[in-house]
Amino acid sequence: MPLMWGSREIARHMPHFRGEPRALHPGFGAGRSASLIEHAGEPVAFDAPWIVHEDEDERMLKAYVRKIGAWNPLCPKGQYF
Repeated sequence: MPLMWGSREIARHMPHFRGEPRALHPGFGAGRSASLIEHAGEPVAFDAPWIVHEDEDERMLKAYVRKIGAWNPLCPKGQYF
């Protein structure tokens, strides 16, 4: 999972970043470091703090990956991590 969410850190600093699609986001609670950035006027500054996932965020992320990975025949049920 670090690769998946590490790429989120990279994407939010790119010049064309203007937000994240809600459909591809696990829906972390509002006000958290990991919450959705739906509309951004410009990329996040390079000196901005990194996204910090709390324990609840990690649980939501694991559930989300299991949900979206359930259709993949190469990932037997329950073997995503």
